[in-house]
This record gives sequence, C-alpha cells and structure tokens, in this order.
Amino acid sequence: PGAGPVGPPATLAPDQEGGAPPEPAQDLYALGITGRRLLAGPAPVATLLDSLTRPEARLRPSASDALDRLRSLPVRRGPAWPAVPDRLGPDPVVRRAWLR
Repeated sequence: PGAGPVGPPATLAPDQEGGAPPEPAQDLYALGITGRRLLAGPAPVATLLDSLTRPEARLRPSASDALDRLRSLPVRRGPAWPAVPDRLGPDPVVRRAWLR
C-alpha cells in the first residue's frame, strides 16, 4: 500500500482522490486549479484552465498540448516577458507494467 495522494486536498484531481495511480494529468489538474485562483478573470486563460480541470483525466490536455495552447494565447509579449526554455522535454510514457 502506498502513502496515498500527495498535495493540498483542494488541488487533488478526482481520479487521484479515487485512488488512481499517479499520472501527469493529475499535476495538470492541480496546475489548472492553482491557475484559476491566481488568474481569476482573464478570459484568454480561463478556457485553458477549464480544460486542465476536467474531472475525467482522459479529457485533460497533455502537458505539451497545454503548453502549445498557452503559447497561442492572445497576450502582449514584450521585453518584460522572460524567455523560459522547456527543460522537461516530451511527455513521459506512462508505464503500467508494474501494475500487473
């Protein structure tokens, strides 16, 4: 038996609360919840955050899809915006063989 879900209860994905094994989609859910709290109101971001917080994990975008959508938002960029390189690389392949 594992230790259970990790993170503040308010940011746990429904599938995580239900005992599902850890997956990147749960982190994206937590990001969406946190983003909603920090950025309440900005319409261009709201649609992306709503998609990250869908109750069903399979309906949430992947990290790379979310990043593409974030980069395509109609926000003004100028010298005040820092360049943040992608250091994570492609989404990891979730290996479920250990569950058998």
